[in-house]
Amino acid sequence: MKKYRLIFSITFYTILFFLFSTFAMADNNNAKKRVVYRTVTINPGMSGEKIQAIFRKLNSSSNVKVLVKSGRYVYIGSIELRSCRNIKVIGIGKVEFITKFLMADVFSIKNCINISIKNIRMYHLRNKIQPGCEGSVLSIDECSKIKIIGCFLNGCGAEGLYCRDSKEIEVKSCRIFYNTSCGIILINCRDVYIINNKIYNNRRSIKILTSSYVELEGNYIRNN
Repeated sequence: MKKYRLIFSITFYTILFFLFSTFAMADNNNAKKRVVYRTVTINPGMSGEKIQAIFRKLNSSSNVKVLVKSGRYVYIGSIELRSCRNIKVIGIGKVEFITKFLMADVFSIKNCINISIKNIRMYHLRNKIQPGCEGSVLSIDECSKIKIIGCFLNGCGAEGLYCRDSKEIEVKSCRIFYNTSCGIILINCRDVYIINNKIYNNRRSIKILTSSYVELEGNYIRNN
């Protein structure tokens, strides 16, 4: 009887040790996967030049959350993100990014991975269809894993969203309107998801060139 009790005890504690070891390894792996973000805050009253400088400092960086407080931010040229990874830009309240220069993109992302932009209204200074506006509202070039959620992409930009040589792009719950060329243009892109957007009053709605695996679902598309 003692022999069986000993065998049972050894087996029981062996199983417990195995379970605890497994859970510990899982927790350790999850900890390694967690991304810790540094937070940068943009406040009303900051000049356009200072905001552009904040974004320039993010170039080639990673793991940053940019919180933009409610306000109207006007600048000359573009806001740019270059060679970044794991960047979140989040508007709090009504946030407007406006460029005075009709030839510039309002916001430009190039050679970046895992970027999300939420709740930002982007305009050129003249925000209805007018001749002479050649810049895009939002430009994405050579990127992957980009999310644009709850944004306004309002011209008079040539395109609301210009996306080239990029993959794993999600555009969700946005309003895309008053653009002189088209609401969205995709060039050599793949795995693009355009979901639950309102795309209206553009010269054209969506233009897709040499792209694959483009999914459109639940969009309101009118008067283009």
